[in-house]
Amino acid sequence: MKKIISSILALLMLLSVLASCSSTAKGETETIATQEGEISTADIVGFEASDHGGRTFNILVSNTDEEEHLTEDGYNTQVVNDAIFTRNLKVEEYFGIDIEVISKPGDWFNMASFNQEITRMVMAGADDYDMVVGVTGVIPASFSTDYYLDVSDMEYIDLEKEWWVKGQYDELQINGKLLGVYGDLNLTLYSEIHAIMFNTQVLDNNHLESPYDLVNTDKWTIEKMLTLAAEAGGEIDGKIGVDPESDIMGMIGTVNPDRTFMTAFDLDLIERNNDGSLSMSSTPSEKFINAYKTLCGAFYGSAYNYLLQVTSDDYSVALNAMAENRVLFLPSYVKWISDPIIRNMEGDYGIVPYPKLDDDQESYRSQVATGATCACFPKTIGDAELSAQVATYMSYLGYDTVIKEYYDEYLGQRLSKSPEMLEMLGLIRETSIISLSTAYASAFAQPILELFEVSYRIHYGYAGQQELTSMYARRYTTYKKELSTLVSNYQ
Repeated sequence: MKKIISSILALLMLLSVLASCSSTAKGETETIATQEGEISTADIVGFEASDHGGRTFNILVSNTDEEEHLTEDGYNTQVVNDAIFTRNLKVEEYFGIDIEVISKPGDWFNMASFNQEITRMVMAGADDYDMVVGVTGVIPASFSTDYYLDVSDMEYIDLEKEWWVKGQYDELQINGKLLGVYGDLNLTLYSEIHAIMFNTQVLDNNHLESPYDLVNTDKWTIEKMLTLAAEAGGEIDGKIGVDPESDIMGMIGTVNPDRTFMTAFDLDLIERNNDGSLSMSSTPSEKFINAYKTLCGAFYGSAYNYLLQVTSDDYSVALNAMAENRVLFLPSYVKWISDPIIRNMEGDYGIVPYPKLDDDQESYRSQVATGATCACFPKTIGDAELSAQVATYMSYLGYDTVIKEYYDEYLGQRLSKSPEMLEMLGLIRETSIISLSTAYASAFAQPILELFEVSYRIHYGYAGQQELTSMYARRYTTYKKELSTLVSNYQ
Protein backbone atom coordinates (compact mmCIF):
# COMPACT_ATOMS: atom_id res chain seq x y z
CA MET A 1 0.00 0.00 0.00
CA LYS A 2 2.86 2.37 0.80
CA LYS A 3 4.29 1.70 -2.65
CA ILE A 4 0.97 2.52 -4.29
CA ILE A 5 0.46 5.73 -2.32
CA SER A 6 4.03 6.79 -3.12
CA SER A 7 3.30 6.17 -6.78
CA ILE A 8 0.15 8.29 -6.56
CA LEU A 9 2.00 11.14 -4.87
CA ALA A 10 4.71 10.92 -7.50
CA LEU A 11 2.04 11.02 -10.19
CA LEU A 12 0.47 14.13 -8.65
CA MET A 13 3.86 15.83 -8.49
CA LEU A 14 4.47 14.91 -12.12
CA LEU A 15 1.07 16.27 -13.13
CA SER A 16 1.79 19.59 -11.43
CA VAL A 17 5.11 19.85 -13.23
CA LEU A 18 3.75 18.81 -16.61
CA ALA A 19 0.84 21.23 -16.29
CA SER A 20 3.28 24.10 -16.60
CA CYS A 21 4.41 22.98 -20.06
CA SER A 22 3.70 25.32 -22.94
CA SER A 23 2.86 24.47 -26.55
CA THR A 24 5.62 24.59 -29.12
CA ALA A 25 5.79 25.17 -32.82
CA LYS A 26 5.13 22.25 -35.14
CA GLY A 27 8.06 19.84 -35.28
CA GLU A 28 9.79 21.26 -32.20
CA THR A 29 10.34 19.30 -29.01
CA GLU A 30 8.97 20.86 -25.84
CA THR A 31 10.93 20.53 -22.64
CA ILE A 32 9.83 20.19 -19.04
CA ALA A 33 11.75 21.79 -16.22
CA THR A 34 12.54 19.53 -13.26
CA GLN A 35 14.89 19.73 -10.29
CA GLU A 36 17.35 17.58 -12.21
CA GLY A 37 17.21 19.74 -15.34
CA GLU A 38 15.11 19.60 -18.48
CA ILE A 39 13.35 16.53 -19.84
CA SER A 40 11.98 16.61 -23.34
CA THR A 41 8.62 15.21 -24.31
CA ALA A 42 10.51 12.95 -26.68
CA ASP A 43 12.43 11.50 -23.73
CA ILE A 44 9.14 10.71 -21.99
CA VAL A 45 7.22 9.17 -24.90
CA GLY A 46 10.20 7.65 -26.71
CA PHE A 47 10.12 9.49 -30.05
CA GLU A 48 10.69 12.96 -31.49
CA ALA A 49 8.06 15.29 -32.92
CA SER A 50 7.63 14.94 -36.68
CA ASP A 51 5.92 16.70 -39.56
CA HIS A 52 3.66 14.67 -41.82
CA GLY A 53 2.65 17.61 -43.95
CA GLY A 54 -0.88 17.96 -42.63
CA ARG A 55 -1.99 14.49 -43.74
CA THR A 56 -5.37 13.36 -42.44
CA PHE A 57 -5.26 10.86 -39.59
CA ASN A 58 -8.58 8.99 -39.46
CA ILE A 59 -9.84 7.45 -36.22
CA LEU A 60 -12.90 5.21 -36.31
CA VAL A 61 -14.74 5.34 -32.97
CA SER A 62 -17.91 3.87 -31.56
CA ASN A 63 -20.68 6.43 -31.21
CA THR A 64 -21.15 5.25 -27.63
CA ASP A 65 -17.97 7.06 -26.64
CA GLU A 66 -17.37 9.55 -29.42
CA GLU A 67 -17.00 12.43 -26.95
CA GLU A 68 -13.66 10.91 -25.92
CA HIS A 69 -12.23 11.93 -29.29
CA LEU A 70 -14.72 14.05 -31.22
CA THR A 71 -14.77 17.77 -30.34
CA GLU A 72 -15.59 19.42 -33.65
CA ASP A 73 -17.18 22.41 -31.92
CA GLY A 74 -13.84 23.28 -30.34
CA TYR A 75 -13.74 24.95 -26.95
CA ASN A 76 -17.16 25.19 -25.31
CA THR A 77 -16.19 25.88 -21.65
CA GLN A 78 -16.96 22.26 -20.71
CA VAL A 79 -13.87 21.14 -18.82
CA VAL A 80 -13.52 17.62 -20.22
CA ASN A 81 -14.44 18.62 -23.78
CA ASP A 82 -11.89 21.41 -23.75
CA ALA A 83 -9.21 19.12 -22.34
CA ILE A 84 -9.83 16.60 -25.14
CA PHE A 85 -9.87 19.37 -27.74
CA THR A 86 -6.54 20.66 -26.41
CA ARG A 87 -5.15 17.12 -26.45
CA ASN A 88 -6.11 16.67 -30.09
CA LEU A 89 -4.53 20.01 -31.02
CA LYS A 90 -1.29 19.01 -29.32
CA VAL A 91 -1.28 15.68 -31.14
CA GLU A 92 -1.87 17.41 -34.48
CA GLU A 93 0.92 19.85 -33.69
CA TYR A 94 3.41 17.19 -32.60
CA PHE A 95 2.98 15.14 -35.76
CA GLY A 96 1.87 17.69 -38.34
CA ILE A 97 -1.40 15.87 -38.97
CA ASP A 98 -5.10 16.67 -39.17
CA ILE A 99 -7.17 14.37 -36.95
CA GLU A 100 -10.49 13.28 -38.41
CA VAL A 101 -12.80 11.35 -36.10
CA ILE A 102 -15.40 9.14 -37.79
CA SER A 103 -18.16 7.94 -35.47
CA LYS A 104 -20.30 4.90 -36.29
CA PRO A 105 -22.84 2.92 -34.27
CA GLY A 106 -20.75 0.53 -32.21
CA ASP A 107 -22.78 -0.78 -29.29
CA TRP A 108 -23.76 -4.40 -28.66
CA PHE A 109 -26.73 -4.16 -31.04
CA ASN A 110 -24.52 -2.83 -33.86
CA MET A 111 -21.64 -5.24 -33.35
CA ALA A 112 -21.95 -6.82 -36.78
CA SER A 113 -22.04 -3.56 -38.76
CA PHE A 114 -19.16 -1.97 -36.80
CA ASN A 115 -16.91 -4.99 -37.21
CA GLN A 116 -17.90 -5.41 -40.86
CA GLU A 117 -16.53 -1.92 -41.47
CA ILE A 118 -13.09 -3.24 -40.48
CA THR A 119 -13.54 -6.39 -42.53
CA ARG A 120 -14.47 -4.32 -45.58
CA MET A 121 -11.39 -2.12 -45.18
CA VAL A 122 -8.96 -5.01 -44.76
CA MET A 123 -10.44 -7.18 -47.49
CA ALA A 124 -10.21 -4.23 -49.89
CA GLY A 125 -6.61 -3.56 -48.89
CA ALA A 126 -7.67 -0.02 -48.01
CA ASP A 127 -6.29 2.37 -45.40
CA ASP A 128 -9.51 4.22 -44.55
CA TYR A 129 -8.68 4.32 -40.82
CA ASP A 130 -5.37 4.78 -39.06
CA MET A 131 -6.71 3.63 -35.70
CA VAL A 132 -9.92 2.03 -34.42
CA VAL A 133 -11.36 2.63 -30.96
CA GLY A 134 -14.00 0.02 -30.24
CA VAL A 135 -16.04 -1.18 -27.26
CA THR A 136 -14.68 -4.20 -25.38
CA GLY A 137 -18.00 -5.98 -25.62
CA VAL A 138 -17.99 -5.55 -29.41
CA ILE A 139 -14.62 -5.29 -31.12
CA PRO A 140 -12.96 -8.56 -29.96
CA ALA A 141 -15.57 -10.48 -31.94
CA SER A 142 -13.53 -9.45 -34.99
CA PHE A 143 -10.09 -10.03 -33.46
CA SER A 144 -8.06 -12.08 -35.87
CA THR A 145 -4.53 -11.74 -37.18
CA ASP A 146 -6.16 -11.52 -40.60
CA TYR A 147 -7.53 -8.11 -39.60
CA TYR A 148 -5.34 -6.47 -36.94
CA LEU A 149 -1.71 -5.85 -36.17
CA ASP A 150 -0.16 -7.34 -33.04
CA VAL A 151 0.05 -4.39 -30.63
CA SER A 152 2.79 -6.04 -28.60
CA ASP A 153 4.97 -6.06 -31.73
CA MET A 154 4.51 -2.34 -32.55
CA GLU A 155 7.75 -0.50 -31.83
CA TYR A 156 6.39 2.67 -30.27
CA ILE A 157 3.82 1.14 -27.93
CA ASP A 158 5.70 0.40 -24.71
CA LEU A 159 3.25 -1.41 -22.44
CA GLU A 160 5.48 -0.73 -19.43
CA LYS A 161 4.67 3.00 -19.57
CA GLU A 162 2.34 4.45 -16.95
CA TRP A 163 -0.36 5.38 -19.45
CA TRP A 164 -1.10 1.77 -20.42
CA VAL A 165 -2.96 -0.68 -18.17
CA LYS A 166 -0.38 -2.76 -16.35
CA GLY A 167 -0.12 -6.46 -17.04
CA GLN A 168 -2.54 -6.43 -19.97
CA TYR A 169 -0.21 -8.44 -22.21
CA ASP A 170 0.19 -11.24 -19.66
CA GLU A 171 -3.55 -11.25 -18.99
CA LEU A 172 -4.91 -11.00 -22.53
CA GLN A 173 -2.35 -12.33 -25.02
CA ILE A 174 -3.31 -15.34 -27.06
CA ASN A 175 -0.51 -17.26 -28.75
CA GLY A 176 1.76 -14.35 -27.85
CA LYS A 177 -0.38 -11.77 -29.64
CA LEU A 178 -2.29 -8.79 -28.28
CA LEU A 179 -4.66 -7.18 -30.77
CA GLY A 180 -6.17 -4.36 -28.68
CA VAL A 181 -4.59 -2.01 -26.16
CA TYR A 182 -6.05 -0.24 -23.12
CA GLY A 183 -4.66 3.09 -22.05
CA ASP A 184 -5.30 6.68 -21.01
CA LEU A 185 -6.26 7.82 -24.49
CA ASN A 186 -9.73 6.58 -23.52
CA LEU A 187 -11.67 8.07 -20.62
CA THR A 188 -13.69 4.86 -20.44
CA LEU A 189 -10.69 3.43 -18.64
CA TYR A 190 -11.84 5.64 -15.76
CA SER A 191 -15.60 5.87 -16.28
CA GLU A 192 -16.16 2.20 -17.19
CA ILE A 193 -14.21 0.79 -14.27
CA HIS A 194 -15.96 -0.70 -11.28
CA ALA A 195 -15.68 0.47 -7.68
CA ILE A 196 -17.61 0.27 -4.41
CA MET A 197 -19.37 3.51 -3.50
CA PHE A 198 -20.19 3.99 0.19
CA ASN A 199 -22.24 6.59 2.05
CA THR A 200 -20.24 8.36 4.74
CA GLN A 201 -23.30 9.50 6.71
CA VAL A 202 -24.70 5.97 6.99
CA LEU A 203 -21.23 4.83 8.00
CA ASP A 204 -20.94 7.49 10.72
CA ASN A 205 -24.50 7.02 11.96
CA ASN A 206 -23.71 3.37 12.67
CA HIS A 207 -20.19 4.05 14.03
CA LEU A 208 -18.68 1.60 11.56
CA GLU A 209 -15.10 1.10 10.47
CA SER A 210 -13.98 3.24 7.55
CA PRO A 211 -13.55 1.34 4.26
CA TYR A 212 -10.59 3.66 3.61
CA ASP A 213 -8.86 2.37 6.76
CA LEU A 214 -9.70 -1.23 5.86
CA VAL A 215 -8.14 -0.80 2.42
CA ASN A 216 -5.06 0.91 3.84
CA THR A 217 -4.56 -1.88 6.38
CA ASP A 218 -5.20 -4.54 3.74
CA LYS A 219 -8.28 -5.87 5.56
CA TRP A 220 -10.89 -4.98 2.95
CA THR A 221 -12.49 -8.36 2.15
CA ILE A 222 -15.96 -9.43 1.05
CA GLU A 223 -16.61 -10.85 4.53
CA LYS A 224 -15.84 -7.49 6.13
CA MET A 225 -17.96 -5.64 3.57
CA LEU A 226 -20.98 -7.87 4.15
CA THR A 227 -20.58 -7.62 7.93
CA LEU A 228 -20.67 -3.82 7.75
CA ALA A 229 -23.64 -3.96 5.38
CA ALA A 230 -25.60 -6.12 7.83
CA GLU A 231 -24.86 -3.74 10.70
CA ALA A 232 -25.87 -0.67 8.71
CA GLY A 233 -29.13 -2.13 7.45
CA GLY A 234 -30.35 -3.43 10.79
CA GLU A 235 -32.94 -0.71 11.45
CA ILE A 236 -35.80 -1.10 8.99
CA ASP A 237 -38.78 -0.14 11.17
CA GLY A 238 -39.90 -3.72 11.61
CA LYS A 239 -40.85 -4.22 7.98
CA ILE A 240 -40.59 -7.56 6.27
CA GLY A 241 -38.42 -7.22 3.20
CA VAL A 242 -36.70 -4.15 1.90
CA ASP A 243 -38.43 -1.17 0.32
CA PRO A 244 -35.73 0.52 -1.82
CA GLU A 245 -37.78 3.70 -1.94
CA SER A 246 -37.75 4.32 1.82
CA ASP A 247 -35.73 1.80 3.87
CA ILE A 248 -32.13 1.93 4.94
CA MET A 249 -30.15 -0.83 3.27
CA GLY A 250 -26.76 -2.34 3.78
CA MET A 251 -26.13 -2.90 0.07
CA ILE A 252 -27.88 -2.57 -3.27
CA GLY A 253 -26.96 -5.05 -5.96
CA THR A 254 -27.19 -4.03 -9.62
CA VAL A 255 -27.11 -6.01 -12.83
CA ASN A 256 -23.64 -5.69 -14.36
CA PRO A 257 -21.62 -4.70 -11.26
CA ASP A 258 -22.61 -8.07 -9.76
CA ARG A 259 -20.46 -9.77 -12.39
CA THR A 260 -17.44 -7.77 -11.36
CA PHE A 261 -16.94 -9.72 -8.15
CA MET A 262 -15.77 -12.64 -10.30
CA THR A 263 -12.77 -10.66 -11.53
CA ALA A 264 -12.28 -8.90 -8.19
CA PHE A 265 -11.88 -12.30 -6.52
CA ASP A 266 -9.35 -13.42 -9.17
CA LEU A 267 -11.68 -16.08 -10.55
CA ASP A 268 -12.10 -17.11 -14.17
CA LEU A 269 -13.37 -20.17 -15.98
CA ILE A 270 -10.85 -19.62 -18.77
CA GLU A 271 -7.57 -20.99 -17.49
CA ARG A 272 -4.07 -19.88 -18.44
CA ASN A 273 -1.89 -22.99 -18.54
CA ASN A 274 1.80 -23.12 -17.64
CA ASP A 275 2.79 -22.94 -21.31
CA GLY A 276 0.63 -19.84 -21.82
CA SER A 277 -2.13 -21.65 -23.70
CA LEU A 278 -5.81 -21.33 -22.77
CA SER A 279 -8.39 -23.91 -21.82
CA MET A 280 -11.85 -24.04 -20.28
CA SER A 281 -12.12 -25.27 -16.72
CA SER A 282 -13.95 -28.60 -16.76
CA THR A 283 -16.03 -27.50 -13.77
CA PRO A 284 -16.20 -24.43 -11.52
CA SER A 285 -13.66 -24.78 -8.73
CA GLU A 286 -14.67 -25.10 -5.10
CA LYS A 287 -13.31 -21.59 -4.58
CA PHE A 288 -15.49 -20.29 -7.42
CA ILE A 289 -18.62 -21.99 -6.05
CA ASN A 290 -18.04 -20.85 -2.46
CA ALA A 291 -17.46 -17.25 -3.56
CA TYR A 292 -20.64 -17.31 -5.60
CA LYS A 293 -22.62 -18.78 -2.70
CA THR A 294 -21.28 -16.02 -0.45
CA LEU A 295 -22.74 -13.37 -2.75
CA CYS A 296 -26.03 -15.23 -3.10
CA GLY A 297 -26.23 -15.49 0.65
CA ALA A 298 -25.75 -11.75 0.97
CA PHE A 299 -29.04 -11.23 -0.85
CA TYR A 300 -30.93 -14.41 0.05
CA GLY A 301 -29.86 -14.57 3.70
CA SER A 302 -30.11 -10.91 4.69
CA ALA A 303 -33.21 -8.76 5.02
CA TYR A 304 -31.11 -5.63 4.73
CA ASN A 305 -29.81 -5.89 1.17
CA TYR A 306 -31.72 -5.20 -2.02
CA LEU A 307 -31.19 -6.52 -5.54
CA LEU A 308 -32.38 -4.71 -8.64
CA GLN A 309 -34.16 -6.88 -11.18
CA VAL A 310 -31.94 -8.41 -13.85
CA THR A 311 -34.04 -6.88 -16.60
CA SER A 312 -33.61 -3.35 -15.27
CA ASP A 313 -31.00 -1.02 -16.68
CA ASP A 314 -32.42 1.95 -14.75
CA TYR A 315 -30.04 2.55 -11.85
CA SER A 316 -31.88 5.62 -10.49
CA VAL A 317 -33.34 3.58 -7.60
CA ALA A 318 -29.84 2.74 -6.42
CA LEU A 319 -28.48 6.23 -7.04
CA ASN A 320 -31.39 7.87 -5.22
CA ALA A 321 -30.85 5.60 -2.23
CA MET A 322 -27.21 6.72 -2.09
CA ALA A 323 -28.11 10.40 -2.52
CA GLU A 324 -30.77 10.15 0.21
CA ASN A 325 -28.40 8.43 2.65
CA ARG A 326 -30.35 5.18 2.67
CA VAL A 327 -27.73 2.67 1.63
CA LEU A 328 -24.22 1.97 2.85
CA PHE A 329 -22.66 0.13 -0.11
CA LEU A 330 -23.35 0.40 -3.83
CA PRO A 331 -21.25 -1.74 -6.21
CA SER A 332 -21.00 0.67 -9.10
CA TYR A 333 -19.23 2.14 -12.09
CA VAL A 334 -16.92 5.08 -11.45
CA LYS A 335 -18.92 6.94 -14.13
CA TRP A 336 -21.81 7.15 -11.68
CA ILE A 337 -19.97 10.03 -10.00
CA SER A 338 -20.97 12.11 -13.03
CA ASP A 339 -24.69 11.28 -12.72
CA PRO A 340 -26.70 14.38 -11.69
CA ILE A 341 -28.27 12.46 -8.79
CA ILE A 342 -24.86 11.82 -7.25
CA ARG A 343 -23.36 15.17 -8.24
CA ASN A 344 -26.18 17.01 -6.47
CA MET A 345 -26.41 14.92 -3.30
CA GLU A 346 -26.05 16.98 -0.14
CA GLY A 347 -24.31 14.27 1.82
CA ASP A 348 -20.98 12.74 0.99
CA TYR A 349 -19.72 9.45 -0.32
CA GLY A 350 -16.47 7.62 -0.75
CA ILE A 351 -15.10 5.19 -3.31
CA VAL A 352 -12.94 2.14 -2.72
CA PRO A 353 -11.93 -0.80 -4.92
CA TYR A 354 -13.93 -4.01 -4.86
CA PRO A 355 -12.92 -6.12 -1.87
CA LYS A 356 -10.65 -9.13 -1.95
CA LEU A 357 -12.14 -12.57 -1.56
CA ASP A 358 -10.06 -13.25 1.55
CA ASP A 359 -6.79 -12.37 3.28
CA ASP A 360 -4.88 -14.78 1.05
CA GLN A 361 -5.62 -12.78 -2.11
CA GLU A 362 -2.50 -10.92 -3.14
CA SER A 363 -3.96 -7.63 -4.36
CA TYR A 364 -7.14 -5.76 -5.22
CA ARG A 365 -8.43 -6.17 -8.76
CA SER A 366 -10.50 -3.36 -10.29
CA GLN A 367 -12.48 -4.65 -13.24
CA VAL A 368 -12.62 -2.56 -16.41
CA ALA A 369 -16.10 -3.15 -17.80
CA THR A 370 -17.13 -4.45 -21.21
CA GLY A 371 -18.29 -0.92 -22.01
CA ALA A 372 -14.70 0.37 -21.94
CA THR A 373 -12.96 0.99 -25.24
CA CYS A 374 -9.64 -0.26 -26.56
CA ALA A 375 -7.50 0.89 -29.47
CA CYS A 376 -6.55 -1.44 -32.31
CA PHE A 377 -4.92 -1.15 -35.71
CA PRO A 378 -6.19 -2.80 -38.91
CA LYS A 379 -3.31 -4.44 -40.77
CA THR A 380 -3.80 -2.32 -43.90
CA ILE A 381 -3.19 1.04 -42.18
CA GLY A 382 -0.91 3.25 -44.23
CA ASP A 383 1.72 4.08 -41.59
CA ALA A 384 1.87 1.72 -38.61
CA GLU A 385 4.72 3.66 -37.03
CA LEU A 386 2.72 6.89 -37.04
CA SER A 387 -0.40 5.15 -35.71
CA ALA A 388 1.53 3.66 -32.80
CA GLN A 389 3.09 7.03 -31.99
CA VAL A 390 -0.25 8.85 -32.12
CA ALA A 391 -1.84 6.30 -29.80
CA THR A 392 1.08 6.59 -27.40
CA TYR A 393 1.12 10.38 -27.43
CA MET A 394 -2.66 10.55 -26.91
CA SER A 395 -2.36 8.20 -23.94
CA TYR A 396 0.51 10.22 -22.49
CA LEU A 397 -1.52 13.43 -22.74
CA GLY A 398 -4.52 11.68 -21.21
CA TYR A 399 -2.36 10.54 -18.29
CA ASP A 400 -0.82 14.00 -18.03
CA THR A 401 -3.87 16.26 -18.22
CA VAL A 402 -7.24 14.93 -19.38
CA ILE A 403 -7.77 12.49 -16.51
CA LYS A 404 -7.11 15.23 -13.94
CA GLU A 405 -9.68 17.44 -15.65
CA TYR A 406 -12.16 14.56 -15.69
CA TYR A 407 -11.93 14.11 -11.93
CA ASP A 408 -11.97 17.84 -11.26
CA GLU A 409 -15.09 18.25 -13.38
CA TYR A 410 -17.15 15.59 -11.65
CA LEU A 411 -15.71 15.52 -8.15
CA GLY A 412 -14.76 19.15 -7.70
CA GLN A 413 -14.57 20.10 -4.04
CA ARG A 414 -15.07 16.52 -2.92
CA LEU A 415 -11.46 15.78 -3.84
CA SER A 416 -10.12 18.71 -1.84
CA LYS A 417 -12.30 17.71 1.13
CA SER A 418 -11.39 14.05 0.85
CA PRO A 419 -7.78 13.31 -0.06
CA GLU A 420 -8.59 9.65 0.71
CA MET A 421 -10.86 9.59 -2.32
CA LEU A 422 -8.03 10.72 -4.57
CA GLU A 423 -5.82 7.99 -3.13
CA MET A 424 -8.51 5.40 -3.77
CA LEU A 425 -9.07 6.56 -7.34
CA GLY A 426 -5.34 6.20 -7.88
CA LEU A 427 -5.42 2.73 -6.36
CA ILE A 428 -8.38 1.71 -8.53
CA ARG A 429 -6.47 2.81 -11.64
CA GLU A 430 -3.30 1.15 -10.35
CA THR A 431 -5.13 -2.17 -9.87
CA SER A 432 -7.26 -1.99 -13.03
CA ILE A 433 -7.60 -5.31 -14.82
CA ILE A 434 -9.36 -6.63 -17.90
CA SER A 435 -9.97 -10.32 -17.39
CA LEU A 436 -10.00 -12.82 -20.24
CA SER A 437 -13.73 -13.42 -19.80
CA THR A 438 -14.34 -9.68 -20.01
CA ALA A 439 -12.07 -8.78 -22.90
CA TYR A 440 -13.34 -11.62 -25.06
CA ALA A 441 -16.95 -11.57 -23.86
CA SER A 442 -18.29 -11.10 -27.38
CA ALA A 443 -16.52 -14.26 -28.54
CA PHE A 444 -19.04 -16.29 -26.54
CA ALA A 445 -22.74 -16.46 -27.37
CA GLN A 446 -23.53 -16.51 -23.64
CA PRO A 447 -21.02 -14.41 -21.67
CA ILE A 448 -19.02 -16.35 -19.12
CA LEU A 449 -19.30 -13.47 -16.64
CA GLU A 450 -23.04 -14.07 -16.61
CA LEU A 451 -22.46 -17.19 -14.51
CA PHE A 452 -21.39 -14.97 -11.60
CA GLU A 453 -24.22 -12.46 -11.95
CA VAL A 454 -26.24 -12.96 -8.81
CA SER A 455 -29.21 -10.97 -10.08
CA TYR A 456 -29.40 -13.25 -13.13
CA ARG A 457 -29.30 -16.35 -10.95
CA ILE A 458 -31.97 -15.13 -8.56
CA HIS A 459 -34.20 -13.90 -11.36
CA TYR A 460 -34.18 -17.32 -13.02
CA GLY A 461 -34.10 -19.31 -9.80
CA TYR A 462 -30.49 -20.51 -9.84
CA ALA A 463 -29.09 -19.96 -6.39
CA GLY A 464 -27.25 -22.98 -5.06
CA GLN A 465 -24.18 -24.98 -5.93
CA GLN A 466 -26.06 -27.71 -7.80
CA GLU A 467 -27.80 -25.24 -10.12
CA LEU A 468 -24.59 -23.33 -10.87
CA THR A 469 -22.59 -26.44 -11.72
CA SER A 470 -25.48 -27.85 -13.77
CA MET A 471 -25.74 -24.69 -15.84
CA TYR A 472 -22.01 -24.66 -16.47
CA ALA A 473 -22.11 -28.33 -17.43
CA ARG A 474 -24.80 -27.57 -20.00
CA ARG A 475 -22.74 -24.77 -21.49
CA TYR A 476 -19.30 -26.37 -21.19
CA THR A 477 -19.11 -28.00 -24.62
CA THR A 478 -20.21 -24.79 -26.33
CA TYR A 479 -17.79 -22.68 -24.29
CA LYS A 480 -14.94 -25.05 -25.14
CA LYS A 481 -15.72 -24.87 -28.86
CA GLU A 482 -16.03 -21.07 -28.82
CA LEU A 483 -12.71 -20.73 -26.99
CA SER A 484 -11.06 -23.02 -29.55
CA THR A 485 -12.38 -20.82 -32.36
CA LEU A 486 -11.06 -17.70 -30.63
CA VAL A 487 -7.61 -19.20 -30.13
CA SER A 488 -7.46 -20.46 -33.72
CA ASN A 489 -7.86 -16.87 -34.93
CA TYR A 490 -4.49 -16.10 -33.31
CA GLN A 491 -2.51 -18.89 -35.00
